[in-house]
Amino acid sequence: MDKAFYEFAELDRTPGHDGRQVINAAELYACVLLAYNYVNKFSPGSHLDPPKKTEVFRMMQKFDLNSDGFLDREEFEKFLENFSKNLTRRAVVNAAVVCAAVPTLVFLTKASLKEFEQTHKIGKKIPSSLLACVFTTVFRIAGLC
Repeated sequence: MDKAFYEFAELDRTPGHDGRQVINAAELYACVLLAYNYVNKFSPGSHLDPPKKTEVFRMMQKFDLNSDGFLDREEFEKFLENFSKNLTRRAVVNAAVVCAAVPTLVFLTKASLKEFEQTHKIGKKIPSSLLACVFTTVFRIAGLC
């Protein structure tokens, strides 16, 4: 946490603020983008889209307790705690959908198509990878991953 803060922090030159180190909205957005980039490198499944600048600005306002337009170290720590919980939750849900839900649905679909004589031939012809693609797309459109 400290490394991330001091990597992006700058001195606050506002009179009366004693040159404390703070992060502005642009620096916070860069930090968020780097976090999403890192998670997307190692996360299975579909790419997690980072929040828009306006969303990060709204989050920043929520944690900017003294309303000075910057996050100091303590405010950044609270922001990061909340942000990392949300990002972790999204990454876990994404991985669960890709690694568990989609393969299960493909298996169940193929098995149910075998149950009926009319659909048995169709089920044999549909590649599992195509079904996986369809289910993943549906989950993505529904916002589940």
